[in-house]
Amino acid sequence: MRSVPPSSEPAEPARSVAARVYRALAHRAWEDALRLVEANWSELLSTNAAAIRAVMSTVPLELVESDARWRRVRDYLETVPGGRAPTVHLAPSSAFAEAMALTEEAKHISQRGDLAPALKTVREARAAYMTASAQRRGGTLADLPRLLLVWGGIELAGGDPGIALDELTRAYSMAHAGGVPQIALIAASEVAWLHALEGRAEARDDWVAYAEAIMHGSPRPLPSPMSLQLSRALAHYDELDFAAAGREVDAARAISAGRIPAEARLWELAVVSLLIAAKDPSSTATLADLEQPDLPGRVQARGGELAVARAQALAHRGQLERAREILDALPMPLIPSARAQRAAVHLLRGDRERAAQDGHAALDDLGRPRAAVTAAVVLAVLLLRRDDPEAGPAFRRAAVLAAAHRVPVALTCVPREDFDALAEIADLSDGERDAVSTVRAAAVRFPPSPQSGGLRVTEHELAALRLLAQGKSTAAAAAALGVSPNTIKSFRRRAYAKLGVRTREELVVAAAAHGLL
Repeated sequence: MRSVPPSSEPAEPARSVAARVYRALAHRAWEDALRLVEANWSELLSTNAAAIRAVMSTVPLELVESDARWRRVRDYLETVPGGRAPTVHLAPSSAFAEAMALTEEAKHISQRGDLAPALKTVREARAAYMTASAQRRGGTLADLPRLLLVWGGIELAGGDPGIALDELTRAYSMAHAGGVPQIALIAASEVAWLHALEGRAEARDDWVAYAEAIMHGSPRPLPSPMSLQLSRALAHYDELDFAAAGREVDAARAISAGRIPAEARLWELAVVSLLIAAKDPSSTATLADLEQPDLPGRVQARGGELAVARAQALAHRGQLERAREILDALPMPLIPSARAQRAAVHLLRGDRERAAQDGHAALDDLGRPRAAVTAAVVLAVLLLRRDDPEAGPAFRRAAVLAAAHRVPVALTCVPREDFDALAEIADLSDGERDAVSTVRAAAVRFPPSPQSGGLRVTEHELAALRLLAQGKSTAAAAAALGVSPNTIKSFRRRAYAKLGVRTREELVVAAAAHGLL
């Protein structure tokens, strides 16, 4: 093929090249994918052109139209009859049959919510598949997208997110190229969810668009996957539109009720529900709801995401010690979101040294924007409380990240007075100012200020709080303090606002956590 420049490098085995192409697509490394296709054109065509078609179906259309090299690949593909070489159908080898059987077993185990044994079985299935001869694996390509979808989904729920991203992207690319829209839709939705979890807005939106394009282009209706609804919910959450996020969660909950999904997947619904409950001041979730989401005890979310979401929700209700316990119980090494949330909890508890340690550790990984912004804001508050002139520039860096990645919600991880003070002293440009304005205009619950960090409770409010905590009625507390019942009600409303709670029971627990009782 003369229109695609040949490479001077020796050709690699086609399977190895295809794997590298899919990996490049997973990381949005369009140039790397194109170079691999150009250098290994004939070898890739021998594998049904799936990898080449995956590039053309995944790369942004505007890039294809603006670059002659992309257009050459697209135009040449159109001249290839069917875009594929004949498929050789071989009887499955014993190793391949074992891989298929183990994959089905892993799927059934995961449907019971037992992620650890499911993950072990998936890795055995993957190893069995790789022991099958390359010729026999090539003769069963039609089965590979389904295998990759199961493997990647279980890795996403309980294993390595990097492996999950690679396998789910390959599943999407091969299914899309091979005309299997249902698998392509589920895989695209799962990749969108993985990016949404980390706050990577651009990649999330791209994969949501791929999934929606499959649904709109399908000749028959395809049901919306739960992970697609939750990806949209997190997009609204990041922009502080909690009402829209809640509607998407309700839609996802309706999907889960209608299809009875695997228990292992319900952690996704619980994560988003907890994140919204933390920030949405209209949330009716109680402390009991936050402590015990409706999940089987054996279900463990990927890398502790469920624990992180629960800790954030509790910290926003003043349950700092409980939030710290949850985060400290996570296995090492901590994922960036856990590091960032623990930094925020230590800040609220007044432990500045540990807040700084966790904040710097989380900020080292800018590939998780929501966690990076949280960590940057915590570090800016630490500088503010030392009257360090670098506090303003530090907050500006956090706002730059929040604006660039469209995650203004991450700016709300510290008490409102700290956020306002930093916003006043930071020299913000238009983009960062927009992110800050979005926060200021939204109805959002900030975490309450700890006593050591400036929670201002008057003597009368404190006396009323302690009487109410003892179970005294409003009238009895008013009589004891020599004030009117309306005054007690006013004290109670102000205490609710300062501690970020909604009921008397929550008030008592939060006040105890702050050392007020």
